[in-house]
Amino acid sequence: MTVAHWLRSRRWSVWLVALLSAVVMGCSAPSSPASSSTPTSSRATISATARPSDGLPTIREDQLPSEAQHTLNLIDAGGPFPFRRDGIVYHNNSGALPHHEDGWYREYTVVTPGVSGRGPRRIVCGSDAACFWTADHYSTFRRIVR
Repeated sequence: MTVAHWLRSRRWSVWLVALLSAVVMGCSAPSSPASSSTPTSSRATISATARPSDGLPTIREDQLPSEAQHTLNLIDAGGPFPFRRDGIVYHNNSGALPHHEDGWYREYTVVTPGVSGRGPRRIVCGSDAACFWTADHYSTFRRIVR
């Protein structure tokens, strides 16, 4: 791949946006974290309006459609899944998700009422248990805050 072709590719622009978002967030972060005496759950929490260092917008689990919440429960339980292709490797060819080696991400179908077959909605989870929601068949992603 030539440098000119790489610069025109979508992957380059996604990484540039992610890098700039990380720089902006780093510059605007408070110098010391606020302490809290409130116990936290074992799951990591991120504000629904925050953008993690990967630059992706977030969505709280309770804001997802009920079908997506059901799919997350199935993922947590290890299945059984309603579609044969649930759990296959998501290759992240577009580079829309944080970069990891191939095989890091798995995709799961979220049932779409009124649509026969798998429909466009998916949850993609990484090996680190971070999950991402897409309602438009991988065009856009939001990190799921659990």
